[in-house]
Amino acid sequence: MAVMFGLGCVFLLVGAGVALVVGVVLLRAAVAAANRLLEPSTPQDPFGHWDDWDADGPAPIPRAAPDRAVPEPGFLTGVVVTLVLGATTAVGYLCLVVAAQELLGIGVDGPTGVVLIFLAGLPFTGFGLSFLLTVTLPTTLKRAALVAFLYHLIAIPVTCVVGAIMLALAFVIG
Repeated sequence: MAVMFGLGCVFLLVGAGVALVVGVVLLRAAVAAANRLLEPSTPQDPFGHWDDWDADGPAPIPRAAPDRAVPEPGFLTGVVVTLVLGATTAVGYLCLVVAAQELLGIGVDGPTGVVLIFLAGLPFTGFGLSFLLTVTLPTTLKRAALVAFLYHLIAIPVTCVVGAIMLALAFVIG
């Protein structure tokens, strides 16, 4: 019994770690996609390459990468954002489930209730991620909202595929 509990704790910690790493990768992918869609926050200097009129000074060195509209979060910042987003999302969905069952009488045991709760919580998670990105990264709320939208656009299909694989494994094993 104690061995099973220990294995369960280990699998839970490994699963949480994998989920955090996947969340960080998805967040960085959403930021990279947003940077491709947005223009840089500081425009390029059109006179930076024209040094004909000033032959005394050296020519400016061109930048390796252009300025990004949304700075890419580092690994630790991504972990913090993913962890806080996951915790607040879990509490938010718990509140939605309680409100749906107690106030509206909607059972979440069936697939219809689960889909309704999920769809009702999407705007809150999007705004929560936008707020977190605005606080942790030096960006505007509008750009953070685009990143949040792209994050959900990438994360929802990934979650559906992982869920389908887990469901198939559950049928094969059980």
